[in-house]
Formats: sequence, C-alpha cells, structure tokens
Amino acid sequence: MRSNTRRTDSSISLYSFTEKKFFLLTVYCVLLLVILVYANSLQNDFTNWDDRSLVVEDPAIRSLSFGNLREIFTPRPGKTYQPVRVLSYAIDYHFWKLNPVGYHLGNTILHGLSAILLYLLLTGVLNQIRGEDEVGSNRMISFITAVLFTVHPVNVEAVAWIASRKYGLLSFFYFLSFFLFVKDSEEGKYRSMYYIFSIITYVLALLSSPFSVTLPAMLYLYDYCRKPEINFLSVLKERFLYYIPYVLLSIAQSVIIMQVVSVGRGAAVKGHYHNNPLATLAVMLSAFYGYIRNLFLPLWLNNWYVENVSFTLYHYKIAFSVITILALIAVVLVRLRSGKKLALFCFAWFFITLLPVSNIIPISTKIADRYLYLPAVGLFLWFSLILYSLTNTLFPKKGKTLIIFTIVAFLVSSLSYLSMQRNKVWANTITLWTDSIDKQADNRTAHLNLGQALSEQGKLNEAMIHFREALRLSPNYAEAHNNLGSALAQQGKLELAIPHFYTALKILPDFAEAHNNLAVALARQGRLEEAAKHYSEAARLYPDSAEVHNNLAVALVSLGRVDEAVPHYLRAVELKPDYAEAYNNLGNALAQQGKLDQAIAYYSKALEIKPNYAKAHNNLGVAWARLGELDKAIARFNQALQLQPDYEQARNNLGIALQDQARIVEQLDSTSKQ
Repeated sequence: MRSNTRRTDSSISLYSFTEKKFFLLTVYCVLLLVILVYANSLQNDFTNWDDRSLVVEDPAIRSLSFGNLREIFTPRPGKTYQPVRVLSYAIDYHFWKLNPVGYHLGNTILHGLSAILLYLLLTGVLNQIRGEDEVGSNRMISFITAVLFTVHPVNVEAVAWIASRKYGLLSFFYFLSFFLFVKDSEEGKYRSMYYIFSIITYVLALLSSPFSVTLPAMLYLYDYCRKPEINFLSVLKERFLYYIPYVLLSIAQSVIIMQVVSVGRGAAVKGHYHNNPLATLAVMLSAFYGYIRNLFLPLWLNNWYVENVSFTLYHYKIAFSVITILALIAVVLVRLRSGKKLALFCFAWFFITLLPVSNIIPISTKIADRYLYLPAVGLFLWFSLILYSLTNTLFPKKGKTLIIFTIVAFLVSSLSYLSMQRNKVWANTITLWTDSIDKQADNRTAHLNLGQALSEQGKLNEAMIHFREALRLSPNYAEAHNNLGSALAQQGKLELAIPHFYTALKILPDFAEAHNNLAVALARQGRLEEAAKHYSEAARLYPDSAEVHNNLAVALVSLGRVDEAVPHYLRAVELKPDYAEAYNNLGNALAQQGKLDQAIAYYSKALEIKPNYAKAHNNLGVAWARLGELDKAIARFNQALQLQPDYEQARNNLGIALQDQARIVEQLDSTSKQ
C-alpha cells in the first residue's frame, strides 16, 4: 500500500542524489566491499567437502562441446539436477583448469552481482509498497540491505565454498527474475518483454538450484503487499494468470528433481531425523534459534552443525524459537490491521525462502549457514527499515543521513572483519574441519573429514585418532569404519583393516567405496576372485568412478579374463580422460591380446598425459621390441631408467634389446661377408 506522506526537509540529503547516481554509489560500494571482504578467499584451496566430487573429479566439466552440454542438461537418475551450476564449472575449467582461484573468483563475482540486483529489486519493491514519494528513503533502505547481504559472515559459506556455487547462481537469477517481474508491474504499465525475460531467467534459476521453487510465492507476496486490499483471494484472482507460467515451471522442475534424486547413490531425499517427524520438528526449531543467533551475533558459525535433539518445549532453544515465531506473527497481524504490509513482506520473505530446507520433506542436511543466503534478506530488510525509522525519529533532521551512514559503517566494518576471518577457516580442508571441531568437539562428521585429510597427507596415525573418535561418538558410523580400514590398509595391516570394511558394508550394504577398498585389500592378500566380486559390486553402485573400473579391470586381468577387462579400462579413460595409469593398463591388456598397434597408441597417450611415467616408457619399449623396432625400444628403456634408475625390469629389458640388436648386427655382418 502506498503512503501519501509528504516529503520533509529531513530527507533532502537523500533526494539530492538522482536515481542513477545513487545506483552508481551502490555499485561502487558493493564492489569495493566484495573485493575487501573476499580477496583473501581467492587463495583458498579446494576442500574435501564436495569440491572434489562436483569439480575436481567430475568429468562433466571437462568439455564445452555440444555433446557434453547436452549430457549436462539431461536428467540422470541418482544425480542432482543443477545443470547451470555444472555448466558454470565447465566454463571455469575451460579457462582455469583445476586452479581454485578461478572458481573462487566466480563465486565472488556472482555474490557481488547478486547484491547489486538485490538493491535494484528492493528499490522497486519498496517504491511499490511504501510509495514513490518515499523514493529517497527507499533507496537508502535498499542500500543498507544490499551492503548487509554483501558483508555478513553468515553468507561466507555460500561464497567461499566452491561447491556452493549454486547459491550464487540461484540468488543472481532469482533476484533478476523477481526484479523483471517488478519492472513489468510498475505503475500498472505492464510490459511484455520484462515479463518474458522474467520467465526466462526463472528457468535459469530453477536449473541452478531447486530452492528457486519459492519464487511464485514471493511474486504473489509482492503483489499482495503493494495492493491496498486485505483480502488474499482478491489479489490472487486479479493476478492469477501472471503466476501460471512460474507455477508450472516450478512443478515441472520439482517432478524432475524427485525422479532423479529419490533413487540411487545420489539420493537427497532422506527419512525424518531418528525416523520421527517430531524429532525433525525439534531440530528445525533448534535450527531457527541458531539462524537468528548467527544473524545477529555471528560468532559460532560452523560448516557442519551437530543435530542434537531435545523433545521438551522448555529447552531454551525451542522455547526461544516458539516465542519468537509467535511474536513475529503478532507483529504482522497488528501491522496488517492498520493497513501496513511491510512487516508481512519481510518476515514472509524469510520463512517462504526457508521452506525448501525446513525438512517438511526431509533432506540430508538439517542445518546450514548457506541455507540463510536467500532468507536472511527478509530480516536484513526489516532491520534496515527499523534502523531508518528509529534514526529518523531520534536524531535531528539535518543530521539523519550522517547518523545512518555512521551506524552502517560501524556495522559493515565489524561484519566485514568477521567475514574475512571466516574466509581463513575455508583456506583448506584441515583449517575447515579443525575449526568445526573447535566449535563442537562431538562433531563426528568433522572428525571423519579431518581424519581423511590427514590420511591423504600421509599422517596416518593422526588420522586414525580422528576416525576412532568418530566411532566412539557413533559406533555404527559406516564411513568411519571404511576410512579407518583404509588407513590400516595403507600401513599394511590388512588383517585389521578388512573387518572394518566388512562392518561398514554390514551397516551400509550399498557402500561403493567400502566395496572398492575391501576389494583392494583382498587383492593384496591374493584373494582375487573375492576381490573381483567386490570390485564388480562397486562398479554397479558407482558406475561413474574411473578408479573403480580400472581396479576391476586389473583384477580381471590377474584372473586371466583379459577380454572382460578391456571394456572396463575403456570406461575408465572415458570417465577420466587424463587417467594415465588406466591408459597404461589398457595398453598392457591389448598387448596381451596381441593388438600391439593399439597398445602402442594407448601407451603414447599415457605419456602425453604423464611424460615422466617410467612404467609406460618401459611398456612402450616392450611393444616396440615385439614389433622388431629395437632402436625405438632401446630409447624407451633408457628413458625409463633415467626417470627411475633402480627400475630393474627396464634394465633387464634394455639388456635383452641390446643383445638382440647385437645379434642382428652379427647376422648382418655374417651375411655381408658371405
């Protein structure tokens, strides 16, 4: 509902800026703040928390060819369907390969652009709800909201974590689609091009993240709040046709998502916490407390929260949440009775955009800072409105703008400092999970992932401390059993490792990684038939793992089943085109089949990828020798020995090749004398 309040002298300083100048001021401030706050995140590395599966090890991002783009946009059962996110990683890979700087830069740019769009969106919304006679204050309120969105540390997870790219894409296309819808409806002058582009950008939002399904509700909320009518149905009837394309697109996307993620290894739809809907409700009420605390006092941010459950209404977190929600409802109802709808818009924004992660339909993660990326905007806007209103009331008219900027500058400085400190937590896997444990020592997931990172650094004893702590906290933690078994196997303690793999599989029979690790251990014990069975099971459960296919093929070759092995080697190099070891192994298998020309081609491919690969040089030399090309063979054996002087097999092969070469020379000499 628009206000007819006359512009007063207290607002002169705000109105002295034209719309264009204020927009440029906002752009400069946002860009400057993004650079200052997130510059130290650009040096951060990939982490072991989804960055590998979504970027480092994902073959889908390695090409921008038409065929690969078609594959990216084709829904596949058992996989998340966020093709715009995958496409954005593919673009990054084209320019940066696996340099994390480019991926962090992409997230940071998206965050800055989203903040600028948020300013434009809120200015349009407030002009419609508060009235264009309040244009100066509307700009100021939108500006404050945008800078809070830019610098608040609760958003660091969505920006500094490479795997959270979908939140930057979501907010960019979500805000843009919403903004275009607002532009279409300004002053009742409906412009079809704005509306069409709003629908197009909404499609991109849906293909970036399923959380964008809330936009139709937000569009209706906007229409309701800008109309003087109190009756919800009257606004719905008036604008119903405008919502239909958005609703149909949301339904279509929801159907696709449910089909592809509800089955298989990538299933995201889970059961209720402790298989009890009331437990999930308790967790979400506790999460609400955490969200409010982290927005107003962001000192306990964590990338993984332990989901402790309390069923009593008297627990302080649940009591706080219930009281706060009831208080917000009361504020909205009181304001509505006086015809004021801004409180409804702000609080409804928060709760509507939080709906996809509210676990009405249970998902894997119950609580996360990144879940606030869109919802927090509603509370930032409410805070900005309160700040502006109080400042306007309490301070002298001519000094109001200066007071507002002073308060905002203090808030921005404080929040920026906390965000920069939070960026350091995301520097690498070790810093990330160490911080998580420091925040919550009973965090089994943090212990597991920190142990995994230490194991990869060769610090096996330290790693096993964390794996055992994870098992102490949760004895039926299949992933911890698997990782502890893997660490023991790396130490050669196969008899101790194998029971942990079996235990992991007893808890989670479809645990592909445990099947693979068990197969590796069994193969090392010479139990090749058993190993092949577990490799086959791992390949069935995780058909897109190049390593699993390579390992299975190695086992099949050892069992003399070379013909069965070759397709798995081919699948491995298809999934991972830079997999030098698989190319070398494929060459060996083809050489056993007598297909030396093909073998030489694959050995050569392995060496293109890994020029210092001594085994491939030796194997290529053997193939050349079998074809009678001794000069080429000797050159390869010499190269292998230069790379690995203690390589006895290459030394023996060189000796044999030299003897054969000498024998040929003798035969030629004998023939010439005759």
